[in-house]
Amino acid sequence: MKPLNEAVIHLINEDVVNAKKLIENELYIRLGTILEEKLKNYAPTIFTEKMAAKDYDGDKKIETSEQEFLGSRDKAIKKSMKAKSMKESIEESEDDLLEEDAFIEELQALVESIENDIGEELTESEIEELANILLEESDPDEDEEEDFEEDFEEEDFEEEEIK
Repeated sequence: MKPLNEAVIHLINEDVVNAKKLIENELYIRLGTILEEKLKNYAPTIFTEKMAAKDYDGDKKIETSEQEFLGSRDKAIKKSMKAKSMKESIEESEDDLLEEDAFIEELQALVESIENDIGEELTESEIEELANILLEESDPDEDEEEDFEEDFEEEDFEEEEIK
């Protein structure tokens, strides 16, 4: 039921206090709506948020200037982080390539040295075996490191033995 209809029913029932409250509430609501519309026409930047001239942040929505600014800033930060991540990834790839080049050079030098010593060329399987040996030497297993540390800790050295 509408508030003014309820107010009439309260008046008929001689409930003037509740009728007055309903009428006042309805008048304040309507007055507030009318004033808000008038103020928007006369001073839109003071009472409402000003919309941006265009979509600066690229989200396909024209928002308030502040929201567009924050969206643009967020987009720039994400772009910078992505570029930084890509740069680090490229640097890591370059480091890996340098390590691979160094490994290949070391393997070639070893193969040439062995071939010179024995006087014949090594087979592909022998070269693969050398490569595996070199890889194991350059990347020791963690288990081997732990075993070495345990053995070292178990041994008791006296000053005389070390000298």
